[in-house]
Amino acid sequence: TVAQLGYLFLVFPLLTSAPAAAWSGGMYHLLSHALAKAALFLAAGAMVHALGDDRLDVLAGIGQKMPVTFTAFGIAALNLVGLPPSGGFIGKWLLLTASMTSGQWWWAVVMAAGSLLAAGYVLLVLRTAFLQPGADPLPQQPPLLMTAGALTLALIALALGLWAEVPLALLGAAAPGAPN
Repeated sequence: TVAQLGYLFLVFPLLTSAPAAAWSGGMYHLLSHALAKAALFLAAGAMVHALGDDRLDVLAGIGQKMPVTFTAFGIAALNLVGLPPSGGFIGKWLLLTASMTSGQWWWAVVMAAGSLLAAGYVLLVLRTAFLQPGADPLPQQPPLLMTAGALTLALIALALGLWAEVPLALLGAAAPGAPN
């Protein structure tokens, strides 16, 4: 969360030279991050509920036993990393555009490093869940509402990338310096 919210602080140095892209990128990232992070927390809660434990090694092989939960986790992870076609990609792309057009290219390097770190920590969970063997059956399945909530939030974060025109138009109208 700290790393992802760091992207929002990039809005401030970028507002002076690329206000529309900086504002839209920051707010779009905030919205997509909130949806994806909530989906990840709900998915993690479903895992803890099913397993009774929150250690990484306990997740071995659970991906096949909890496919809806890990679909939600994977879609939300795609968003946090900022891969297309997610809303996280749109937000980060706008921030990257603002940094490059303003001549502040070093922020693009910082954003790329942050995305690589995010990829590392979410891929570690996915690798453990899908590629490591796990023989024990689940002690219990999580409630349907918990997994459905996680999947719904993750899909909305994905939809922000697939259908970005309307939210971006609204953000553009609210951008600093936009005509009233």
